[in-house]
Amino acid sequence: MTQTQNTSQKNNKSALPEGWKEVKLGEVAEKMISWWTPSTKKDEYYWWNIPWIRTQEVNFNYIKDTEIKITELWLKNSSAKWIPENTVIIAMYWNSAWRVAYSKIKATTNQACCNFIADKNKVDSKFIFFNLLNRYSEIKWMANWAAQQNLNVWNLKNLSLLLPPLPEQKSIASILSSFDNKIELLQEENETLEEIGKTIFKEWFGKYKVGDELPEGWKVGKLGEIAKLKSWYAFKSKDFVEDNNKKALKIKDLKWNWKIDLSDVSSISNDIVEQERVKYFKLEAWDVVLAMSWNTTWKIWIVPKSEFKIYLNQRVWKFFVKDKKYNSFIYFFLMSWNYEDKILNMGYGSAQPNISPSQIENIDLIIPNNKKIEEFLNISDNLFKKIIENNYQIQTLKNLRDTLLSKLMSGEVRVKD
Repeated sequence: MTQTQNTSQKNNKSALPEGWKEVKLGEVAEKMISWWTPSTKKDEYYWWNIPWIRTQEVNFNYIKDTEIKITELWLKNSSAKWIPENTVIIAMYWNSAWRVAYSKIKATTNQACCNFIADKNKVDSKFIFFNLLNRYSEIKWMANWAAQQNLNVWNLKNLSLLLPPLPEQKSIASILSSFDNKIELLQEENETLEEIGKTIFKEWFGKYKVGDELPEGWKVGKLGEIAKLKSWYAFKSKDFVEDNNKKALKIKDLKWNWKIDLSDVSSISNDIVEQERVKYFKLEAWDVVLAMSWNTTWKIWIVPKSEFKIYLNQRVWKFFVKDKKYNSFIYFFLMSWNYEDKILNMGYGSAQPNISPSQIENIDLIIPNNKKIEEFLNISDNLFKKIIENNYQIQTLKNLRDTLLSKLMSGEVRVKD
């Protein structure tokens, strides 16, 4: 899910849609609370069975699990309490301040999370989630820019919002959730398709290691025999513009494969992309790119179909293949090879792990004969194609949802009970 960039809600009461009212967020909450986090030095407090939500996981999304679990001892020896399912979580501190999430699980949270537990007689929690999602820019502006970009519970309790009658809230939330449900199904399908590709690659090729006796026509080679890694142009601050269909893919944009929302990627000017040196780094659907430095090193991504024109920024590297059909072979090789750990171990530099193209190109690779590669590509290309098509549908659904979200939250579009 991606945040929208809508401006503040209308505050003119005379302009309120019929039946709507203006309230404070705290007035429709059963509770709005945050908790204290104990020292992470006490190992007995961590790695157990109680879901613990940190602000890293609050990112305009639904939360169904957590990376870290805590123990009963942690819960007993801190001020933390359980939050119920359907809690709206607002990040309050540092660079994650103003992000929101919707917890679908019973969990605990750290002190940087404000937990909105709805008064069910007054408000629908999912409606509140979408309302805050729609007001990203406004809540961002509320953050204290003097030192850290911080919010506090008092700020959030006093946030004004326009509230339709409860039945209409539920109808609005249901409509918007239907988009998210479809998006989630497509994302799950993509994950399944990727697992199929990885499994086939491992069964066909992964059983052979350097030094093994190989089938006839197979050989040990280097990844660089199939593809070269290149990146060169570093866009300057003057190259970026407010909104355009030309985008620069930065290293920070690389999350996990198809899950990047290209509408969030920084826009660049038309003038800069006309330069020949920049045109060379335009990305096409099916291209495979890799993050090559800092804390995003090891992230790999398939470029989807898009209405945007995407260009590589510095430190994001593209695999230039001798034949584009090898993109899927390279991708599934890296995914099956447990590349995350291995590439990270290649990192050098005292502060941040950086890797060079030559290190990647020198990775040992079992290269099958042409017939076996063609057999694999007949399968993997279809998987790739479906992943790309699903991602395009996901982007379209997100755009439709965000457009409708703004209109529903302002009352410009009304729904019946």
